[in-house]
Amino acid sequence: MQFCLSIFFSDIRISGKTALRKLKGPLMIVANHPDSFLDGISIAIQCDSPAYFLARGDVFRKRPLYKQLLSSLHVIPVHRLSEGKDHLHENEETFNACKAILRNNGIVIIFIEGICVLSHELQPFKKGTARIVQGSWDEGVPTKVLPVGLYYETLRGIGKSLQIITGPILSREDFRAETLLPRQLKVFNDLMYAQIDHLINSREEVSTHHHPLLLNITRLLHAPLYYPISSFINKKTRGTVFYDSVLFG
Repeated sequence: MQFCLSIFFSDIRISGKTALRKLKGPLMIVANHPDSFLDGISIAIQCDSPAYFLARGDVFRKRPLYKQLLSSLHVIPVHRLSEGKDHLHENEETFNACKAILRNNGIVIIFIEGICVLSHELQPFKKGTARIVQGSWDEGVPTKVLPVGLYYETLRGIGKSLQIITGPILSREDFRAETLLPRQLKVFNDLMYAQIDHLINSREEVSTHHHPLLLNITRLLHAPLYYPISSFINKKTRGTVFYDSVLFG
């Protein structure tokens, strides 16, 4: 998977206060969501420990193969009202699964906006993240929170650069310092918004991969296959946010 990312992106830059590679749980990584499925893969692959992340639930229901593949990649379904009311009750199972991972000292990646619109402009934050973290705290789990900002050179197509910017690891005590009372979920979201917005807008130019020659050679060798497939995917995903994700797959 790391090799696939190194081909898809011309440049991956990781910077910030916290190294992703050696992260240990129980930890909730809270990030923005500019480019669909790529966001979760791009963060998870940087962690030595297995990292689980949430993705829209309707994809799991399309075909059994999709469900098996996504589950093997540590993806957990989450259901939105826009997908219909019939499956919203299953989110309780999703939240419980996240808390179980945290109880077992695992890592969960969650996209607090709850939606991807192919934009670096932050969308209003949902309260599900705060509820999961608070729920784990209520169970006595010392879950920590790591804000992460994702920034893509462009939000469509292969050969772009990606920046992953990490903030400080926050404990429950840090939120108390910010006057977060047990059920003040908005305070949690406000602090996360300030953290992620700052990370995106103060990103550093720290490069870990840079191989335009390799990218150009790969494009040339695979042009007879790449361009017809790219055109087909473009037609199939028109009007959605999934072009990059399907192309990467």
